[in-house]
Amino acid sequence: MFKRLKEIIQYRGTINGLIKRDLRGRYKGSVLGFLWNLVVPLCQILVYILVFSQVIRYDVPNYYLFLVVAMMPWVTFTECMQQGTSSIVSQSSLVSKIYFPNEILPISTVIARFINLLLTFIIIFALLFIGGLGVNPEALLYLPFVILIEFIMALGITIILSAITVYFRDVQFIIQMLLMAGVWVTPVLFEPDMVKGFLASIMEINPLSPVITAFRDILYYKEVPDMPSLWMTAGFAVVQLIIAMFVFWKLESGFAEEI
Repeated sequence: MFKRLKEIIQYRGTINGLIKRDLRGRYKGSVLGFLWNLVVPLCQILVYILVFSQVIRYDVPNYYLFLVVAMMPWVTFTECMQQGTSSIVSQSSLVSKIYFPNEILPISTVIARFINLLLTFIIIFALLFIGGLGVNPEALLYLPFVILIEFIMALGITIILSAITVYFRDVQFIIQMLLMAGVWVTPVLFEPDMVKGFLASIMEINPLSPVITAFRDILYYKEVPDMPSLWMTAGFAVVQLIIAMFVFWKLESGFAEEI
């Protein structure tokens, strides 16, 4: 295990190259180029502001801020799943012809998506000050920890899904359907106590729920998040990542044949 991890670190230059290709190549040939990575989330946020301040109204002060601080981390997580799931299959020519630790493909995808999230926080912080909420410096100290937990969780799930998809291509379509339903069992659009019955039970055991709640606690309510819950979630994320790596290595031997 440690030998393989050392090998991944040795390929950090390749990972950096894949990340740059992802961030730049997505909008290659466009006028704005890399800046689209900031313009796209800005447009998403502006749509949320328009819809939830003028069209749909909830009895929550500054609901668009309530929504945005949770929606952007959720969008990042879903993009990791959608793009990372097919990261091995989409790079079949590389996997079958060149040797490198194959897990660097989903790893680079997840890192690229989280770089986008960090860029999005520029917009979020601007909106918090424009909306009059501001920030709580003490609560803000916990934000990197929350981002790290989500990153580890997204990385673990993406790695294992990318390996399974090589054998079962339908996985990428199943994931898309699950993510469409997932927003309703994750506290993105509303607080957990606003949900009742069966959906409330699913939301309660959803490992991403404490993470999304923590983002809202820190940025919207300006409070220190529930640390016992976050530590449990962090432990779950680390164990999940370790299991994902072992599953990936077990399935990797058949990649060349299946691709």
